[in-house]
Amino acid sequence: MNGTAPTRMPLDHCDDSPTLNAVLGEVLARRRAASSLGHYVQRTSPFILEPWQWILCNRLSRLPHQKGQRLLIHGPPQFGKSLILSQRFPSWVLGVAPTHRVRLACYNQTHAKRFSKVNIDLMHAPDYARVFPSPDSAIPSICPVEEWSTAAREALRDANPSFKALGLGSGFTGMGADLALIDDPYKNRQEAFSTAINEGIWNWYTTVLLSRCNPDTNIVVLFHRWQEDDLAGRLMAQGGWEVLRFSAIGDGAPDDPMGRAKSVALSSRYPLEYLRRIEQEQGELNFLALYQGAPTAAGGTIFKSHHFLPVQSDGSCPTTGDELQFWPWPEGEEIQEAYLSGDTAVTGRTQSDDTALCLSFLASDGYIYLYPLVLARMDIDHVVKNVALQWAKTRSRLGEVLHSFQLEEGSAGTPAILMARKLMLRARARPTPEQFALDAAARQKSIASRSPGEKAAMKVVADFYPPSDIWSADEWESVRQAPPLVLAPYRPGELQGGGTGDIVARAHQITPTTSGKAVRLCADGANWAVARAWLHQLMALPNGRKDDAVQSTIGAVLPFVQSLSTDEGTNGESAIAPDLISRVFAS
Repeated sequence: MNGTAPTRMPLDHCDDSPTLNAVLGEVLARRRAASSLGHYVQRTSPFILEPWQWILCNRLSRLPHQKGQRLLIHGPPQFGKSLILSQRFPSWVLGVAPTHRVRLACYNQTHAKRFSKVNIDLMHAPDYARVFPSPDSAIPSICPVEEWSTAAREALRDANPSFKALGLGSGFTGMGADLALIDDPYKNRQEAFSTAINEGIWNWYTTVLLSRCNPDTNIVVLFHRWQEDDLAGRLMAQGGWEVLRFSAIGDGAPDDPMGRAKSVALSSRYPLEYLRRIEQEQGELNFLALYQGAPTAAGGTIFKSHHFLPVQSDGSCPTTGDELQFWPWPEGEEIQEAYLSGDTAVTGRTQSDDTALCLSFLASDGYIYLYPLVLARMDIDHVVKNVALQWAKTRSRLGEVLHSFQLEEGSAGTPAILMARKLMLRARARPTPEQFALDAAARQKSIASRSPGEKAAMKVVADFYPPSDIWSADEWESVRQAPPLVLAPYRPGELQGGGTGDIVARAHQITPTTSGKAVRLCADGANWAVARAWLHQLMALPNGRKDDAVQSTIGAVLPFVQSLSTDEGTNGESAIAPDLISRVFAS
């Protein structure tokens, strides 16, 4: 030591050391890949992530450190969502948390096994050990694609693999889950609209998957929105789910994770012009389901909101929130012609239907007004009560311009309407519901002498008597004093090729009238909530969960656009055997 200070290398000389910079850069890159799914995806694939993919990856990166999360994700096809969620996320999670139990389910197990193979290959690659050097994350050199485990998981000896590839419908008895991933539960549109498949998927989710979860399990579902009642729709209806909907084209929705305005493309790789061409080629409904993550357009698909509602000065037509506006009751206008129409739900279905009742009338201003009255699930007693009571109230308000109750010929709700009319006829001589019930036994005996065909048709009417506890004195009195309900069964107009078609085909019989803005959806304080739900069902056609309001609307508008299929001299009842009706209605 001679006391001379050691010579220091200038800092800028360090910058000239490519080897040192490369080493430091690689160490930093490994750390980033180990802590960020986005950096891991970029390190293990040739793609540079786009902004929306970074949002998705950053959200998924938090899951290993969270518990009990429920996440719904939509991304357009071929935009890279499955590469992130199913082909990279499992291997990244098992590097971060080697004892995690990951379950990946697709529409069939073969598809899930393909994703499993990708994750196995990534974890066998030498670079995986550089990013996740812990031996706990290592997997055997030979792994069956159906299930496999990390060293840490194997050491637990609990017969729970780290990864399990599942088809929707597959069981995994005895296995738990820390992370459950569902990637595209439906193979195609046909499956999504199959009642059997849709119910099977829902039953698998509720009875198989959920029974293998615990309060800490995170569940992620990657979806397309085919219809309101698909898996994603049912999960959203439950509440408690975080939704990331990355639509291919911005639709101005407030929940857009990117905060985009309308008509802004999600990806620079798929410009707006290309997406519009795809929309034309695939059709609006397919594009909405696959690319937009919505079962219907924001303003409706077959029935548009601006066909029924006032349009604001800026050209918008809000359908939700405080900005929603309906047409008011046309005070001062003469009501020239009016009808009641209904779709009464009296049969059990997988998703219980609503009873939908509405008033339609032609006013002197030339518009047809649609005033929704009832849209709710109810038992048969309340259906009959509402039909009779709404007829009585409306007839009292409008008088003889209320012509009839429109009822589709052969509909399942026919018995309920017959009961309502029968009740009104008999109520006149019975001041209370209790007195009405006294003759029930006598009516039962009168059926015995009828023919088998008449018994079947009459039994539901003859057996009915109103429970007294659902009627107030004022309600009963209004029904007693009202003229009996007049039935007008109608046949939907025959379509090209014969037959009356499904609900969509029948709806198109009135769309020339509704699209011309000749029908105004009317609401006030008394029916605002009903009208809002009614509007939703109209806009959701053809992919809505329910269509009861649609069916009632068709019956309400048809009298104004076509003549009813009835014979003269039968008061509109010939379509359902007038001779039989006359005997059923006999006092």
